[in-house]
Amino acid sequence: MHSANLIFVESVGISPEGRISPQCPGLWNDGQIPSHKRICDFVHSFPNRVIGIQLAHAGRKSSVSPPWNTGDRRVYEKDGGWPDKVYAPSPIPFSPLSFTPKEMTKQDIKNFQKDFCDSVIRSLKCGYDFVEIHLAHGYLLNEFLSPLTNKRTDEYGGSFENRIRIVLELVPMVRNVVGDIPVGVRLSVEDLVPNGWSIADSVKLSKILSEPPYNIDFIDCSTGGNLDLPVDPVIVEGFNIKAAHEIKKAIKGDAKVMAVGGVRNPKFADDLIKQGKCDVVLLARQFLREPSWCKRAAAELKEDVNWPIQHIRALPYYQ
Repeated sequence: MHSANLIFVESVGISPEGRISPQCPGLWNDGQIPSHKRICDFVHSFPNRVIGIQLAHAGRKSSVSPPWNTGDRRVYEKDGGWPDKVYAPSPIPFSPLSFTPKEMTKQDIKNFQKDFCDSVIRSLKCGYDFVEIHLAHGYLLNEFLSPLTNKRTDEYGGSFENRIRIVLELVPMVRNVVGDIPVGVRLSVEDLVPNGWSIADSVKLSKILSEPPYNIDFIDCSTGGNLDLPVDPVIVEGFNIKAAHEIKKAIKGDAKVMAVGGVRNPKFADDLIKQGKCDVVLLARQFLREPSWCKRAAAELKEDVNWPIQHIRALPYYQ
């Protein structure tokens, strides 16, 4: 009814220890398929709707309670946590109130890649229309990318080429199992601190991923989350747009650049598209505040809308 045509189911764990919290969704066994399929079937019961899944491993930020809790959020085994199965590229905790992760062995990396691909196969059985690989917000793959969280001395650490290796290995694996289903990545475009993962790094990686043999279909540009910063960055509407635009200008091929970042106003979102800053604008928190945002956007931008007949009497509010 509210007309969001593109929907993401975010941060679905590819293994029990890949979840952020015990309350997070997962898709690591076939018994979880029916619940996901029910969601996909419901979305597909409406015309022109697509729904995708964002698959993830939380890395060193796992085994914590939901984010609305404060203070020490570590979840121990007696409460459903997995403190002995928190993994990362290097044994560096996210914060003083985080578990110290185990450094992944090469076999652990292979196990992660297999778990990821197995979850992708289940995603297709659920009916998801596309797959997004989560490289952002300080979770496992983001930790491999950043020199501040990846201190490895093997082929998965050190140079830029080594730090992106796990991603360049994973993307073709996912491609091999999805067939024609679109595959994209969510990327934290920078660490927001000196000497970390930078916008220039994101541009370089995006260029690689958008070209053969990877041919990624979309790049979803977010930012931050990899470090326990003392002060949250100031969030203004469209604060990620500059980085998304840099990536859009740099890449070749058909990959679409998606932008997020505190977007609230329909005209602001519309102008981003018209000005070529990005190809798609994504909203998250605004839909929590205003589930009918698409209806308001259509009205403010003078687009035709098939209003539910029960809502006709409310139209003067929008007009």
